[in-house]
Amino acid sequence: MTEGLDTAQAPQQPAVKVPAEKKSAAKKAPAKKVAAKKAPAKKAVAKKAAAKKVAAKKAAPKVEEEAEETGPTLESLKAAIIADSNLASQKATRDTQAIANYLNTASAFVVWRTSLSVDEVMRGGIDWTRVDNLTVGKARIWDWMSRLGSFDCSRPNIRAGVDAAWVGTAADLAVRSFVYAQCKRPATWFEKVFATGAGSDATPGLLTVEATIDELTIRRLAWSDTGDWLL
Repeated sequence: MTEGLDTAQAPQQPAVKVPAEKKSAAKKAPAKKVAAKKAPAKKAVAKKAAAKKVAAKKAAPKVEEEAEETGPTLESLKAAIIADSNLASQKATRDTQAIANYLNTASAFVVWRTSLSVDEVMRGGIDWTRVDNLTVGKARIWDWMSRLGSFDCSRPNIRAGVDAAWVGTAADLAVRSFVYAQCKRPATWFEKVFATGAGSDATPGLLTVEATIDELTIRRLAWSDTGDWLL
């Protein structure tokens, strides 16, 4: 009888159980490393944002100073109000609304209009027979100017176009005068304070401010913080 082989297997080692807490910590470890890598990047972004805020704060006063140096100032308006004898009664009664109303009325200072619609020119009484009699070159100039939709009469090249289109006969020169009459208007007393030039019908001035003034602005100019009348 042949002896059988011993086929008994070696006893297996029991599996080692890893506690759930250690598994969770092991999973979180890579995430912590990623977060640690991102932290410097976030700090850099925060520093850049802070630097931009500081730069903006520094730039703001500079912009305001430049605006005061190059643009119209309320002090100029205040000085004009004080010097204007037409406002004597309004200043005596301390009527800031009446002062504002006066400043928004037309003065005798003539300025070039910065926006004149072609429709207004053409419907305003233009001599259509003269339009029909324009030579090819002049007609082309007027046609191209009309395509603009509106004229900024304060611009020299626009006025040069009017001169080039309407020249020659007395009838054509009359059309030029008609167009130029619509290119001008009186500035308000408020606009006049900041306008430049002669301001005559023959030599209109140029607007730097084209707006109205409100009573609240006049009130701020007229009264000090302590309640004293300044005009």
